[in-house]
Amino acid sequence: MVRNGTYAATFSWSYTDERSEEFYFPERPVGLATYVHFYKKDRFPDGIGPLSFDDLRKEGLSVVAVRNYWYEDMLEAAGVTVEYVSTEQLAWSMLLHERADVYMESTEVGMIRKAVFLGDEASLLVHSPTFLEVPMYPMFSRKHPDGRRLLEIWEASSPPDPETTPEAAIR
Repeated sequence: MVRNGTYAATFSWSYTDERSEEFYFPERPVGLATYVHFYKKDRFPDGIGPLSFDDLRKEGLSVVAVRNYWYEDMLEAAGVTVEYVSTEQLAWSMLLHERADVYMESTEVGMIRKAVFLGDEASLLVHSPTFLEVPMYPMFSRKHPDGRRLLEIWEASSPPDPETTPEAAIR
């Protein structure tokens, strides 16, 4: 709805070149999303570390992933064994029932979602240390009549830091 101009802005998203063609991004992120690997505690009693995509392949770990999420191209490029599902709920169920070794998700969202989807069984799953930090931004509509003006108001209330621009985040 922000893309087509029905709404002026949305919160919060990671910067991509593709998104910057359709939305305005402010100079400064509002925070960082931290990504971890969730796994079944009794399957890996010694835990797992903050594994890169290549590490997942080298360790022979299987990943359950939601189709069309940000990590799809990276998993495939690294040659990771992946089982794709259509919803987060299916991903959590597959992880719980040991049909995959890990599921990657942001720490905060993952903690909430596993509790919602798994109830009491959520305690059977734990997560690795952070393997990725991603700056997060509000996105302002290029099509809404107030999109640009709201971006300017946002920018005026938050002086830019050159090391945290969206472009710096993907370098």
